[in-house]
Amino acid sequence: ERTEQLIAKLYYPPANFDINFIIDGQGHTALHWATALANLPLIKLLVNINANLTICNNLGINCITKAVFYNNCYKKQVFPEVIGLLKSCLMNPDANRRLPIHYLVELSVNPTKDQKIISSYIDTILTTLGQESPQLLKSYLDFQDMMGNTALHLAALNLNVTLWNKLSSLGASMDIVNGENETPVSILNKFNFVPPSKEESQKGEKEEVYSNVTPSTKKLNGKDGKQTFMD
Repeated sequence: ERTEQLIAKLYYPPANFDINFIIDGQGHTALHWATALANLPLIKLLVNINANLTICNNLGINCITKAVFYNNCYKKQVFPEVIGLLKSCLMNPDANRRLPIHYLVELSVNPTKDQKIISSYIDTILTTLGQESPQLLKSYLDFQDMMGNTALHLAALNLNVTLWNKLSSLGASMDIVNGENETPVSILNKFNFVPPSKEESQKGEKEEVYSNVTPSTKKLNGKDGKQTFMD
């Protein structure tokens, strides 16, 4: 009841009320926590009263990125609606010049996270952008953070073969150079992986032939001693 009263008051805030005020020592706004907790009615309200969607917390992350560190949007099955309401958080780089996909790639190898949930978040973002525009999706996948890394660079650095295959099949560029003068392909080559060509990757995605493998379990190509995703 107290929460309902507070929300009702927010519909008609005082003239000098700042809806973007920082509510804790970590630099979060009400929108950060409403999104993290998957409180869809409150998110809608905050959007309607012109909350700033792109404010970042002390770690430099925005509302959608804050949310993907939690399971609430998945459990309540509201993530598609959340990213629809907060699309500017999805598309605009945060204070670290990163998009939510950069963090999700790193979370995809975090043993403390439920990988089914992380995969669901990734798939929802990729599907939403792909349905809107293939060009938009490609631009999103090829966006470089402060270190010059795209999502595909990070998948390579973390040896997430399954995610590499997914991103490359969707058109992520394999030849973009990061701040260390490395491409996603050159990073994998250092680990004795030979990635498939774009055409092979797209074919493999359609046929669902790839499996989640690591260097320790992947057999070697007898021809040159290098591992290949296609073996």
